[in-house]
Amino acid sequence: MQETNFEVDHIYRLMEYKDIIKLHIIATNRHEKKQIEAKLESCETVGMQVAGIFTPSQIVQKAGYTLKDAFTGENVTDEDISVGWTIVEGNTRFHAWLLALNKKEKNPDYKVFDYIFTVREYPSGEDFQKTYRRINIDNVPTKTKDFTQDLLATSQNKILASYNSKIKFGLVAKAAGIATVNQEILKDDLVKCFQGRIPKILSDESVLTFTDPVYDATLRAFSSEKHIKPILKGTAVWKFNASMLSRAKDEEREFIMMALVQMYENLSARTFSRIMDAKTDGNKTKEQVVYDILAESFDKEIKK
Repeated sequence: MQETNFEVDHIYRLMEYKDIIKLHIIATNRHEKKQIEAKLESCETVGMQVAGIFTPSQIVQKAGYTLKDAFTGENVTDEDISVGWTIVEGNTRFHAWLLALNKKEKNPDYKVFDYIFTVREYPSGEDFQKTYRRINIDNVPTKTKDFTQDLLATSQNKILASYNSKIKFGLVAKAAGIATVNQEILKDDLVKCFQGRIPKILSDESVLTFTDPVYDATLRAFSSEKHIKPILKGTAVWKFNASMLSRAKDEEREFIMMALVQMYENLSARTFSRIMDAKTDGNKTKEQVVYDILAESFDKEIKK
């Protein structure tokens, strides 16, 4: 018999049970300070939008997991486990909630966000293990491209729209950023947008005047208007383009842009083959080899 009885799928507030519940965590669960602090900031702002999931600790123990007291981090006895509950989902939010309780002790006016939870019961330890592992497999961190799509769903930004279109075409996110603004677009840049502090690399649309024509010429050179070539999915070619544009002084940038466009329009079959066949060469990575081939071709274009 559980010390604290809960109804499956009902939503509960942990604040009402924290002094009576025997609550456990799986010892191997993540406990990363930065993630916990970020989660606290989120919950302070909008509350806990998704309920945590608890399950009887006995099932978790049968699945072979080592448990610890959720509040103290200490080892627990079989007796505690027999009447206890374990956090299956919502571990980081729980630790954020503990931080909130500490803040409340220091500042009585501070309002602790509600930690809400529901319960699930599993037929066996094996069933729990399968579920828990599936949760961890599916728990992929939100990526830069996911933030981008969120922002574009609620606002218009030409740079992000251009960046997003490149990702959809097949470029990896890093390459798409370099091809759009001559540098990688980071998750922190998008977080600033959510906060209303749009960084310059996402607000200065003039960069597209130079990067768009070079991007289009590059695609044409590799016959990639409809299907992207593997060489263009990564960063090698785009890093070269970005390097040329970034180094140029303001008054030179248009000339460099046109030279890059002409270079790709005049790319010989031999140069194309060398790029496509590029491999690691001694101490040079494949990316460096591609860079050198393009630099050689660019120098010839400049000298015309």
